[in-house]
Amino acid sequence: MMPPVAWTLKIERRKLVRVVTDAHTVLKNINGIKDDEILNRRVEMLKRILQENITEEDGTPKEKSLSGKAERHSGVSGRSRRRLWR
Repeated sequence: MMPPVAWTLKIERRKLVRVVTDAHTVLKNINGIKDDEILNRRVEMLKRILQENITEEDGTPKEKSLSGKAERHSGVSGRSRRRLWR
């Protein structure tokens, strides 16, 4: 038996809030490190992921709608996008 949809969404929202909070904590703590090129690339990727996928309303992170994401990436397929991130 599957859990109710509302219950599942509530759990997913809590996970999203934790992940976004952790990401912001990481970004604050590594802000002073400038010498590591690999770390800087990964930090920029994390910032880009947060910016493209998350909105914050009243301090609570929310996932952006799929239609907004699709418009930004309409020219690049999922497989091509994965190759770009490697």
